[in-house]
Amino acid sequence: MEFNILSVVDTMNPQLFVFHFLRQWISLCRVVLIVLFIAPSISGAVTEKEIKLAGDASVLLRIHPASGNRLLLWLPSEYGLVDETYALASRLAMAGIEVWQADLFAAHFLPPLPSSINKIPVADIATVIDYATRRKGKNVYVFADGRGALLVLRGVKKWQRLHKTVNSGNVKGAVLLSPGLYVEMPQPGQQAQYLPIVGQSVLNTVILQPKMSPWYWWRDRLQAKLRQHGSGCEVRVLEGVRDRFFFRPDATSAEMTLLERLPLLIRESITRLEHMQEARH
Repeated sequence: MEFNILSVVDTMNPQLFVFHFLRQWISLCRVVLIVLFIAPSISGAVTEKEIKLAGDASVLLRIHPASGNRLLLWLPSEYGLVDETYALASRLAMAGIEVWQADLFAAHFLPPLPSSINKIPVADIATVIDYATRRKGKNVYVFADGRGALLVLRGVKKWQRLHKTVNSGNVKGAVLLSPGLYVEMPQPGQQAQYLPIVGQSVLNTVILQPKMSPWYWWRDRLQAKLRQHGSGCEVRVLEGVRDRFFFRPDATSAEMTLLERLPLLIRESITRLEHMQEARH
């Protein structure tokens, strides 16, 4: 960028000179910020990878590559991997977090419904997790929202059993967004009944819990359940939003605002998981 101050001084008044100087300086600062913070995080275009599962099945991974040592394995919720999840994954990759999205519903020709969650073989989830741990130089964090949290806990437990220890490999924890880990919606005045896997889990977790969700009222009990085998579990309440806020067609202004911050919240959650891991050693 060529900027001849003497020529500007000769032809412009001082106020106009200052205006043009500041505009050039701001443009230069923008270029520097892009080079320093965005460009290093991008290591390539989005790619797809097919992984062989048991029998004749296979799962398609959508990979959003990034530099750094963090890999977020994104498992589907009962709504599947909606378009909005792909946009969020791209933004996470720009922030330096590699994202792998596994379409386990399509792998078994299942519709995106709550009943489909229980039809996904646990061994297939463990296979995807194991494949992610083989990515050199990456620590793996598993992510899901809603009923997809069930896939996370089941898959990690199966993977841990295959390795005969809860500390093997590079699976460092999970980020769960409004996890649906209950047998059914409790009636008013009744206690929530948790699915069996909740009391069996040995995995550090961070829960992002919308405050306008019915699950908000049982967050402390869920946290206690996930901690009972010595795992770390932190809950972060998301004010003013409902479940599925990041892909609701009727999203409120508050939900749209939080959607813009969601990649940052996930990145901060991964940092918290790193601190939990360090505290255990």
